[in-house]
Amino acid sequence: MDNILEQIDLYKEKVLQYHYEVSSIIEHNLTKGLLREQYIKDLIEKDMPNTKTYSGIIVYNNKQSPQTDLITLNDNCNLNNINIFDINNVKNIFEIKSKMQTKHIKTINNTLKELKFTNPNIKGGIICYKLDCNESNLLKKFGFTFDKDIKSYINNEKDFYEFSSIDYIISFDSDNEFILSRDISNRFVLDKKKPIISKFLMIFK
Repeated sequence: MDNILEQIDLYKEKVLQYHYEVSSIIEHNLTKGLLREQYIKDLIEKDMPNTKTYSGIIVYNNKQSPQTDLITLNDNCNLNNINIFDINNVKNIFEIKSKMQTKHIKTINNTLKELKFTNPNIKGGIICYKLDCNESNLLKKFGFTFDKDIKSYINNEKDFYEFSSIDYIISFDSDNEFILSRDISNRFVLDKKKPIISKFLMIFK
């Protein structure tokens, strides 16, 4: 049997997934999306009390990013009250999607590519409640193929990835749950061991 901490993590994960289902009763899509975004941000702030989350735009080289769902900042940086952030103050950026499609990954990858030209220390990616694409096809783009004999994914040790600027993909889909993260050697690591929520939260330590 799992230890008590793993049981608590599993509880948190199940509640997050249930929140997605319950919020489906809301017909107004924008409101529904905002509630789902806020739930994840509240979870991060509650479990990682030294982390504050924001949403807004990032300014760099006389340009500005698209509206970003989740932003965390470096310590001791200047804030304003209008949710516009200097790129040099930004630590992480994430998009939060109810149903993630490949086009959403392409969008955040392109945003990160631009931002990293100015601040290469920025990390980011995408968080989703559900996958709206084929898991095997998606993971293949990051160097993983599914082996039917061992019923597991194998890392092909690719040196080039279609999405070269993204650092994380987190799926809380109960049928396709995983964390995909870039390691210090610039290769991707896949973790499908449930629950994933504590490993997700450690991104924001």
